[in-house]
Amino acid sequence: TEILGSVTMKAASGVITHDGASGSLAISSSTGPVTLTGNTYVDVESVRFTNANIGLSNDDDLIALAANDLTVNGAVTVTTTMDVTGNFAVNGDKFKVAASDGDTEILGSVTMKAASGVITHDGASGSLAISSSTGPVTLTGNTYVDVESVRFTNANIGLSNDDDLIALAANDLTVNGAVTVTTTMDVTGNFAVNGDKFKVAASDGDTEILGSV
Repeated sequence: TEILGSVTMKAASGVITHDGASGSLAISSSTGPVTLTGNTYVDVESVRFTNANIGLSNDDDLIALAANDLTVNGAVTVTTTMDVTGNFAVNGDKFKVAASDGDTEILGSVTMKAASGVITHDGASGSLAISSSTGPVTLTGNTYVDVESVRFTNANIGLSNDDDLIALAANDLTVNGAVTVTTTMDVTGNFAVNGDKFKVAASDGDTEILGSV
């Protein structure tokens, strides 16, 4: 059938049905676009199109389209790699990745849930720096923090097999081991060996010796 004019269906609920023994139904135009427009929406299978929104009958604005913009008003599940060629942002500025160089800004904190978390710098060259422009940097372990071969445990500094070699307290440093001085040791305060066994007064150099000379 060839129709030079338009087809208008007056039924309250119009239906176009393909009822062949096999094959399919195709609606096409050889000269221009095909437009499906409903008074309220158009359903294609279970997908509902309402103006510039795409969704379901019970959630018709799940996807909102605008010029150069797509908004998903719901959760998104990605089962393979999601490639983003432009800048990436979460909730505006809460988490941002610059497309030009991968620089990342995080307004919140980072929590690593792995049993053994690792932060690794793997650049071809350069180094890794951790810094704060507004306050201190704090490294806290549940038991200790190792920096190279040096172990920090609360206020103690030492090694893995001797973690309290140096004990720090307010205005006090205690060495729980031997001390080797390879150059001059300058002491600006009083000097004492084992309390009172050998004492040198910082004010005048007066020396007291309980033992023999």
